[in-house]
Amino acid sequence: MISVDELRSSFKGQVTTDGDTDYDISRWAKSAVRKAKYVAYPVDAEDVSKAILFARANNLELAICGGRHSTAGASSSEGGLVIDLGKKMNNVRIDAEKQLAYVQGGARWGAVDEASMKHGLVALGGVVSDTGVGGLTVGGGYGWLTGEHGLVVDNLVSATVVIASGEILIASETENADLFWGIRGGGSNFGPVTEFVFKLHKQRSDVYFTELVFASAKLPQILDEVEGWLKDQCPKEATHLAFAGGPDGSPCVVLFGFYNGSFEEGEARFGRFAALGPLLNKTRSLPYPEINNVLEFSIGENRLFRGAFLPKFDKKVISRIDAARQKLVAEYPSTAKSTLVLELYHFGKVSSVPIDATAYPGRHGNSNIGMVFEWSDESLSSQARQISKSVMGDITDEETSGYGNFCDADVGRGKDRVMEQFGSNYTRLAIIKRKYDPENVFHRWFAITPA
Repeated sequence: MISVDELRSSFKGQVTTDGDTDYDISRWAKSAVRKAKYVAYPVDAEDVSKAILFARANNLELAICGGRHSTAGASSSEGGLVIDLGKKMNNVRIDAEKQLAYVQGGARWGAVDEASMKHGLVALGGVVSDTGVGGLTVGGGYGWLTGEHGLVVDNLVSATVVIASGEILIASETENADLFWGIRGGGSNFGPVTEFVFKLHKQRSDVYFTELVFASAKLPQILDEVEGWLKDQCPKEATHLAFAGGPDGSPCVVLFGFYNGSFEEGEARFGRFAALGPLLNKTRSLPYPEINNVLEFSIGENRLFRGAFLPKFDKKVISRIDAARQKLVAEYPSTAKSTLVLELYHFGKVSSVPIDATAYPGRHGNSNIGMVFEWSDESLSSQARQISKSVMGDITDEETSGYGNFCDADVGRGKDRVMEQFGSNYTRLAIIKRKYDPENVFHRWFAITPA
């Protein structure tokens, strides 16, 4: 046993408990809040190590918190210890000469964009600036620049990882290479990453971005145009189709189009969609960091992520997304803010990397369907997983795995679901898990069973 006073005496950051001013268990999803016994705010890897050893010595369930976006509650712990990296370990340092970003584990992507773009450089990050760097990275990581630069894990140079024994390790292609392989898609199974080192890319300051809102009745015409656009999609462009409710609650389809070039170049590629007669047309050039502010959500609602892969652009299946959402809202009116998104990136760069090159298994060229299931009627909380599963079942022909960061609703469904998630990479992941976390201390996401 280690007393909390002993931990505090050597801890450079803060260790808080309920009633303390800085004790904070709030989350992006209200439904993911859990009442931790302790919340620790470390300032460095040594603090993180001490917190892990304290949790283990006192048999406390341990959770690692970065951006607070886990809707499954993976960054929360009921009665346990939360190591919250976001408060004091959120710095970003840019080495412009070497084109590298040194990013602490609690940083968010907006801070990375802001720091790197001062030098005309960018890291491959997510599409929402408030997203935590840690969770997105270890889960794989897609972004607007995926067509040109691949996944976030493909741009990771090295990482500092604190493993279950409390050891602080550098993971890279030349040091602890097996651990480096595992954290690039294997999630939070091996310990918190206290610093990521990413390679940076030269990036123009302004990019083309269009946001077109259509009545859902326009969906057939939209899909015809998207099908044509996909035939010569280039790595510089990407589209998201969002199925949501408009300001008056009526169903709508929002097309987000990105082109990493001038306004004129973007219009040449996306002007075809504006010709369909949207209800709202917000087409403009934006500073690159600002496009990641477009998809922000409010904080503190009941939410659950669910995802699936779409193996090919199938207009019949995509049409079901709109129908399934309308059916959901009709049956459960408090879910009216729920949104489903189809991401359409150019997959050449992602697919060019062998599936066994990193732990991330989703390099098959499938598109991502992501659902943000949101509800205000508290009586639905116990049914959220099943209801959201039914919605996805109305869309896909068969139950499929999906991009792990979209699949919070499947966390905790057992070993078979975990094996399905990691596919052919699972066996190797289990061997690495045995080496670095044999007692399964880190088990809050898709928990890999040590071999």
